[in-house]
Amino acid sequence: MDTSNLSVGIVIKNYPVLCKLISEPQCEGGSKVIQLKKWDRYFKFHKEGHKFIIDEVYENPIPYIKNRGSNHSVYSDYIKTLVKGLLYHFRDQTLSFSINQFLTVLAMVNTNYSYCKQNIKLLSNYINIEPKYIHEFFDTTHSNLQGALESALNQLANESLIKWHMKNIVCVKEVIPETEDLLAEQEGVYKKVFRDATDEEEKWILECERNAMDTMGKYDKRDVLLSHCWDDFSFLTNQALLENYNIYYYFSAYKVIINTKGFEKDSSIGDIIDSWHLPDSMQSSCKNKLNSLVLERCKNNIQKRHDRSYNIEDKNDSLKFIKKLRTDDDYVEFQNQLVDLLLDRKKANILKDIKKN
Repeated sequence: MDTSNLSVGIVIKNYPVLCKLISEPQCEGGSKVIQLKKWDRYFKFHKEGHKFIIDEVYENPIPYIKNRGSNHSVYSDYIKTLVKGLLYHFRDQTLSFSINQFLTVLAMVNTNYSYCKQNIKLLSNYINIEPKYIHEFFDTTHSNLQGALESALNQLANESLIKWHMKNIVCVKEVIPETEDLLAEQEGVYKKVFRDATDEEEKWILECERNAMDTMGKYDKRDVLLSHCWDDFSFLTNQALLENYNIYYYFSAYKVIINTKGFEKDSSIGDIIDSWHLPDSMQSSCKNKLNSLVLERCKNNIQKRHDRSYNIEDKNDSLKFIKKLRTDDDYVEFQNQLVDLLLDRKKANILKDIKKN
């Protein structure tokens, strides 16, 4: 393909003229669809009737993403491609990211997501949507996005390019060294320190989690999620950790060990390496495609949950709550609003406005 004759803003009469201009054969049916998708890697365009208007011409093509069938959807492959580029960027380190950091860096969520997830009441006041709908959004969306990310990580692990696991990070209070004396505790001279949880601390976390579930009358974490009580569960757990073990709070993070030599030998990584040195618009284009897929899938899933909710057998209080919520006439509209506000990477940052409420 020869894109040397293309420039931003040029208007091309029709498909045959464009094919001639870039030295591409004219195709029909499915072959044409595949061809147009291929062109997306070389230049950005939109159509007005039969006309093609060129929006951007890339100096280097966007890396090709293979569709390997049902177990490797295009959605998953986009994530894997971006994760490869990210890991190569940090190839001399052991990567440690929280789930929210990972999702934000990959453009699966926007900059509003993480803060709003931790401040649901503030978000509720800002957007005028009841907290129960917001809890439902995070409970369903977060697990789906996390599953997609971990699927990509597992594929890389199967290729022996990485080894990854989840690790709890604790925020603990420690006496500041300069004031480490017998009076420090009374004076409250402390600093907050983040580090990997020790084995003993992992046991304490499990103990406090189990006690919190017992206090709430919940069988397991899934029961907590279905009841939209995760905030209460976290509060009780962290309260017990602070009172008994001087741990302010904890969170799960991905620890990723990277096989640097493996990446150097991986023939499919070449374009990804180069992509880190391309203009921001090039990287942004890759992320835009993934973000668009995330938005589309989330909204499709919302509609499916609403449609299927009428068939839920309300055998217990949790299922009764879910059925009532998802059959509500406002359910789809509210969930879609949250998708646009918290996932769409084109959405403006609203954190200052939320904090004013």
